[in-house]
Amino acid sequence: MPTHQPSLGQASPDQPGLDRPWLPLTAAQLGVYFLHQLRPGLPVCTTAELITLPAGIETDRLVAALQAAYRENEQLRVGLRTGATGPEQQVTDVLPPVAIVEVADRAAADDWIEHALATPFDLEAGEVVRTAILCVAGEPRWWLHATHHVGLDGYGFIRLAGRVGEHYRGAARPAPPVSVAELVAEDQARREPDALVTEQSFWADRLAEAEGSSSLAGRTADATTPVHRAAVALPTETQDALVAAAGRFGVAWTDLATAAFAVYLGRLAPGDPDHVRLGVPFMDRFVPGRGAWLTAKTVCTAMNVLPVSVPISDGAVGDLVAATAAELAAIREHVTVRHEDLARDLRHRFGLGTALFGPQVNLLPFSTAVNFGIGTGAVRNLTAGPVEDMTWTIRGAVGRGQPVWLEIAGNPALYEADEVAASAGRLLAW
Repeated sequence: MPTHQPSLGQASPDQPGLDRPWLPLTAAQLGVYFLHQLRPGLPVCTTAELITLPAGIETDRLVAALQAAYRENEQLRVGLRTGATGPEQQVTDVLPPVAIVEVADRAAADDWIEHALATPFDLEAGEVVRTAILCVAGEPRWWLHATHHVGLDGYGFIRLAGRVGEHYRGAARPAPPVSVAELVAEDQARREPDALVTEQSFWADRLAEAEGSSSLAGRTADATTPVHRAAVALPTETQDALVAAAGRFGVAWTDLATAAFAVYLGRLAPGDPDHVRLGVPFMDRFVPGRGAWLTAKTVCTAMNVLPVSVPISDGAVGDLVAATAAELAAIREHVTVRHEDLARDLRHRFGLGTALFGPQVNLLPFSTAVNFGIGTGAVRNLTAGPVEDMTWTIRGAVGRGQPVWLEIAGNPALYEADEVAASAGRLLAW
């Protein structure tokens, strides 16, 4: 059993900053917030990582580094509510509390973590982050960082963890802060009706005949918990083969991996489809060839999971890889329209049994370590937010001699645990 309950970062009426204005949510936040409201009592929007700390970490110094990073990022200290004009957020000066938890061993730590992640966030009380340092005999062993998806996505955590490491080792250079108000203003300007005409036309053409589902299960279901998970290490020889093959085809390894996942789906999906639709997260932080949005310069949630349509045929592998790369490149130019809006429009057109995409392919080519100066902390993802069907993730810097993981997550309303485990083995061999 847990040694004590997770601390909750709840705001009280006398906390500083509560006289600040209430601001609208960004479009990315809005979709997550509505899902949170639709699934009360379930932690479907929780994201969490566990960092195994190197020997010699000082607890007080790590707490100070965490507090410094939280102080820099308003997005991790907001309260949310549904106001007269819709969902709103308000920044406070209250930093998320850092729980110091004494556990007997790794099994006890896992029990505590399981309890912490099973408890939904209380957004209205100002709880967006839940963080803890777990110690054995007074020695810090693990750092748990859980965040509601409304405040942080995968890229946001990479930035945050890197910043915590910089503060810990005393190497943090001053970073111009990006406020929530600035993020909201930029998001609203990007979504003015005139700015979306081209994108809406692009997606209307692409989804004109996107009926049915690309699910391996052959049906759809709402996201729920607990999600079935499986993970296997991606061998070095597999990584090297992936990078080498991508080079031969003249594409990035991420494009080749997406094509491989698409063919796997096409071979196993019911109905022998000639096209499949994968959900692929796009960062929505950079404008190809033109620069970056403010979301690229801070910790926040911005990812947009969009449908990538891949033709399945018995033609040349090179043709399929080229078609996948071209599809991904085209979509990168049209990532402003949110997937929640596209899914709603699709259901209105074809009915509730139609899904925007089947499995998600989440490729995260980032280092899975945090540099604390005295050593590195290995990062392991525990949960990445909502899973509507199945999510296939490659996590780590492929081909760089670092640990890389193939992770599978399956919606328990659609898949049994043994099906998810079997998928991990099949995909590794694919």
